Amino acid sequence: HSISAGAAARILARNAGLAQTESFFVAGLLHDIAKLLIYTQLPKHALFMMTEARRRGVHVHSLEEETLGFTHEKLGGVLLDVWRCPKDLVQRVAVHHASLSEESRVDDLVLPAANQLSQALGYGSSGEIYLPPLPPSLWDQLNLPVEKLLQVCRQLDDNVRHLRVLFSPPRQN
Repeated sequence: HSISAGAAARILARNAGLAQTESFFVAGLLHDIAKLLIYTQLPKHALFMMTEARRRGVHVHSLEEETLGFTHEKLGGVLLDVWRCPKDLVQRVAVHHASLSEESRVDDLVLPAANQLSQALGYGSSGEIYLPPLPPSLWDQLNLPVEKLLQVCRQLDDNVRHLRVLFSPPRQN
């Protein structure tokens, strides 16, 4: 999921005419880094949230604050800040589930849209089974009309295939 979210973020940023598209790739790659901490360090809490989310028909994300007292994106932002990552990366990760509107800046739309696109296309799993709704105007702000979506999805598929090879360990004979 993280690889595809990174690739999608880079594609969407490029498509929207934003600069430094590789920084969006890194943000997509790291956006759920705190979920790794939650799943490995608090596995019972993580299992409870995933089970409860399915039972209630809600997003796992909506149960994080209630169950843990914090959300994975806030924890991710803190972690990246402690690691002294660039402030724009910290900010993107820390707010990738923030409420969006027509007044949202285009660069704030990229990561949530990339996350949703990655999930909708079934690339890996972030633990969520429900897609959060994004305002239809968001896609227009990203210069991604419906007619262009298939092209972007094909490009994403090619990128993910290539990145999986790069990130996979070499096979032992």
